[in-house]
Amino acid sequence: MRRGSGDGFSNAKRSYLIANGTYASSSNVLLWVTSGGTTAVPRYFVGESRDGVIINARATIEADHVVIQNLTFDLTGYVKGGSFNTISIEGANNTTIDRVTFTGDCQTGSTGGHIELNGTVGTVVDSCIVGNFGNCGPDGHLDHGIYVASTQDSVVRNSIVRGNASRGIQFNTQQGDYGTIGGVIIEKNRIYQNGHAEYEDGIAVNGEDTGTIANVTIQHNLIYDKYYSGLRFAGAS
Repeated sequence: MRRGSGDGFSNAKRSYLIANGTYASSSNVLLWVTSGGTTAVPRYFVGESRDGVIINARATIEADHVVIQNLTFDLTGYVKGGSFNTISIEGANNTTIDRVTFTGDCQTGSTGGHIELNGTVGTVVDSCIVGNFGNCGPDGHLDHGIYVASTQDSVVRNSIVRGNASRGIQFNTQQGDYGTIGGVIIEKNRIYQNGHAEYEDGIAVNGEDTGTIANVTIQHNLIYDKYYSGLRFAGAS
């Protein structure tokens, strides 16, 4: 990983170019971002090429104004027990995941998702491929493409969400244990071939008790070839 220099970034101290190669860390978080940028100058982590930078590990973002761009997270052969996400965005404001591929072998991942939003504001997932998370097959369950646990004013757009063991996009506040969801836009995505077990959907929206879900817009998406339903509302009406 190199700091940007003459690469078109406005502030080299907040820009990192990740050279082509495979980066692995068995069972650990390889990229853990705890220091962010500003509204004017976000902190960038940019791959040299989307197909050339392969991260066989996980990431956590706990800082504001961070951009992850132009690389691939591939969980093929990754070994870890228990629940986890490929990339966890925790309590961060204005995170952007742009032109990133998330993939795997359809045998890795449990009780989580490739991307999880938890306590975030202003998250943007744009032009990503999110697929093959979890244990695909008749017993696959709770292994989602994108898990929206709690967030405000966030967007998922222009992306492909396919072949994940459970839901393509899961909204679930766990009866308020995770918080609330509001002002989310899901638009211009292709969401297909998700779900391999009972009640697994393209998109599921589940808000109960104090975990309210409000002002969610789902528009101009193509949702097809799912195991159960394209769009399902569960929990309290």
